[in-house]
This record gives sequence, structure tokens and C-alpha cells, in this order.
Amino acid sequence: MDATIGRHVRTWLPWIGGGIGAAWALSMLWWALLEPAQARASEAELIIPEGTAAAVAQGAPAPFIPNSIELARNGDLTVINRDTQPHEVGSWTIPPGGRAVISAATEDGQFTCTIHPGGILGFSIDKRPSILTTLYAAFILGLPTGFVFGLASVITRRLDTG
Repeated sequence: MDATIGRHVRTWLPWIGGGIGAAWALSMLWWALLEPAQARASEAELIIPEGTAAAVAQGAPAPFIPNSIELARNGDLTVINRDTQPHEVGSWTIPPGGRAVISAATEDGQFTCTIHPGGILGFSIDKRPSILTTLYAAFILGLPTGFVFGLASVITRRLDTG
């Protein structure tokens, strides 16, 4: 009984392991090439239009300003103030007609700001998935692939014995 199990393990283990290894290598290649679409654009821009301070003072939402922004992983956020009043975004005060360049953080979060009635501007960082996702793909693709190639090998050996 033990000899039969050992023979099956010696037959199937290289095929299953090879399938998982090949699938993991392919998955790692795709992960390395996977670059978020936003990461290619190194700079995002937020324009504070004229009349924003008056709208916020009335409790109305600022015109054409999103509640949250998606930033590139290695990029910057440029805030341009076209309003007649200075505005604060995070720790930056942007005078009328001025601009500030804010480097992207490493984690999602929020800025305090004067361009929203709630006083907060949320942001998310566009990033690639965790490297652990490559292992999921390796097992999902590698197990059946290794099994199919192993089965083909077993069938081929049995056909060659005659």
C-alpha cells in the first residue's frame, strides 16, 4: 500500500508543483506589469472655481468640486485657486490666483479643507493589488493545469507500454 502511494506522489507531485510554479511565475509577471491607470498620470489637478467661498458660506456644495479625489501612487495633486478668497487644503493655504502642489500620501485618507461645507476632502491612492494575490492565481490556475499535464503524462506512458 505504501509503495503505491509513494509511486502516485512521485508521479503527481512534480506535475502539480510545476503547474503551480509556472502559474505563479506568470502571475508574478502580470503583477509586475500591472500599473494602475492613474499612476501613469503623475499629477492630478483640483481647480477651485470662483464663488466657492460664497457657496460654502451659504452651506451649499462647492461648484464642480468632487467630495473625494483619486491620486496617483507617485504623483502630486495640484490645487489651483481661482476664487477671490484664500482656501485651505490640508496644511496648505492657497491665496486667490495661487496654486499648491501636494505630494501624494502612501495611504488613503482625508484633508481638512475650506472648499467643502463639511470641511473635509477625502482622497484615495491608486495602487496595485497585494503581491499575495499572485498566490491565489497560482493555485487556481496551477492545480488544474498541473493535473491535466500529469494526466496526459500518465496516459501517454500507458499507451507507450505496448
